[in-house]
Amino acid sequence: MKNIQIKFSDSCLALRSCSMFFALTCLIFYGSLGQELRASSLPHQVFENRPIDNPATGDVYFELETLGFFKNNEFFHDMVDGYSLFGFNSKPKFIFVLSPEWQFEIGASSIWHFGKNEWRQLEPIGTISWRSGGSKFLFGSIDNTDHHGLIEPLSAFELRLVHPVENGLQYKITQPTLNFDLWLEWQYAIDRLEDKHEDLVGGYSLDWTFLGAGSGSKLGLISQSKIYHHGGQFSTSDQSAYTQASLAGGFEASVFNQKLYAQALGAYYKKLAGDNENTFQEGGGLFTKLGHRPFEGGAVELSYWYGHRFDSYQGGAFYSSSSSNVDRVGLTQENNQLMTATFDWQKSFLKRLKVSARVEVYYDLERDDFDFSSGLYIQMQNGFKIHSKQKNTTNN
Repeated sequence: MKNIQIKFSDSCLALRSCSMFFALTCLIFYGSLGQELRASSLPHQVFENRPIDNPATGDVYFELETLGFFKNNEFFHDMVDGYSLFGFNSKPKFIFVLSPEWQFEIGASSIWHFGKNEWRQLEPIGTISWRSGGSKFLFGSIDNTDHHGLIEPLSAFELRLVHPVENGLQYKITQPTLNFDLWLEWQYAIDRLEDKHEDLVGGYSLDWTFLGAGSGSKLGLISQSKIYHHGGQFSTSDQSAYTQASLAGGFEASVFNQKLYAQALGAYYKKLAGDNENTFQEGGGLFTKLGHRPFEGGAVELSYWYGHRFDSYQGGAFYSSSSSNVDRVGLTQENNQLMTATFDWQKSFLKRLKVSARVEVYYDLERDDFDFSSGLYIQMQNGFKIHSKQKNTTNN
């Protein structure tokens, strides 16, 4: 289908987006009448780690976190690669409780992709953390289990599967009315005269409930950004250095005892410095999402995306205006319209075993193209105390 050239100032964009959002709202609202709903956007609980129960100063723990994953992307789109991810991510580590607020963790992370007779991405992990109330500061291997709260146009869902370790700095606030995440990740460091560029990623996410906290209906503000730098002052690489930023902001609301929810955000992309010939210099988009939970652990979401020359480093491939398909390098699509239906089921078994199944159906309105993906995720987290001042050893 031939691309339709539309600028953000055109009134037809606003009319079309509002019409799509209204139609999806009516569809989900009708389907949810008379049923018990459950609040909030699709969580990433299967990726989240359960903290140690009642740690005491001087305690030392051993913990093993294992994530089994199977993600099959049946993509035949010109802009996106089709592939499967099948394997394990394992993170054994020791945890030293220095005080009620301070902890130190040291261990390793590795990925075993089925079909390959080896462990890959074997790397050390280590974190110095401070916790007080709802605040947390991390130095070292930081917390990326919830994708820093970013929407999928800014952060791809499977990033946790292919890039499980992020190293840098992070400050988080978790409160009933506020979720805030500020982080800096140093992905690749260079030595003097090295023929490569350094890679740094940083950003923030803010989710603030300003109306209806503690009630059956809520209204909140969302603001988030991601900045990527590819460069380095003493690099000898011939590749162009550049810096780009992706931002999003808007509102979220939930009703019926916080169990039917919606989001509407505008997105903006800008090449701040340098040049990358594979992406546009500036663009933006509109992202709307509605969802509800028909039963415990189950969730359904419908989303609509309109993008114009948009890009985001490590963002969802379907939301970019630049091709990530290995056979279509350099291909661009200025205007991008995508509808996505997501079906998610999560359940906890025992104390530290979580299972999740997820199916996503994508429809490209510009190309009249259907694609889908499916996934199964199993997370096991177990550990035990190996030292304490009381000289007793108990399972954690």
